[in-house]
Amino acid sequence: MTNPMRRDRGWTRRPKIALLLQRGVARFAALNPWAKPTSSFDSEHDLGFLMLTGEEVLALHPLIPASMEPQYGHNDGPSWNECARLAADYPELLFAGFLKPPARSDEGIDLDAVYIPHPDSDVELYSRIVTRADGTLHGPDEDGMDSIAGRPYRRLWWD
Repeated sequence: MTNPMRRDRGWTRRPKIALLLQRGVARFAALNPWAKPTSSFDSEHDLGFLMLTGEEVLALHPLIPASMEPQYGHNDGPSWNECARLAADYPELLFAGFLKPPARSDEGIDLDAVYIPHPDSDVELYSRIVTRADGTLHGPDEDGMDSIAGRPYRRLWWD
């Protein structure tokens, strides 16, 4: 039997996927200068930070392999599948995390932050974001404000 981790190796470098991920990495680096890859950055081995729009999450969703385990979240944050459902219902959300390259056995995308346009008075949305699929609540480790392209966002971050 073929190991699914090996069969999917390199999926983040497939042209359609790589283009979306590169946009997300560039977006994160533009907002966070400390995250810009340096001359010693090795994209095949080093983690890259990224920020995806709801549209990008939805475009990537059908391309995510089972080996990424999209049903599990990073540090008890929303899972990839939960983020895709949120993106479908609230396309204005932004999602941040990191890209794990093909050289790692756990190649994939871990989303660990959700950005809600502010002011957000939608208690239902916040409740959906912090409620796991099994119904348990797991609030973020940080809940603060950030400005992205001149617009305020509430950032929920799990670490």
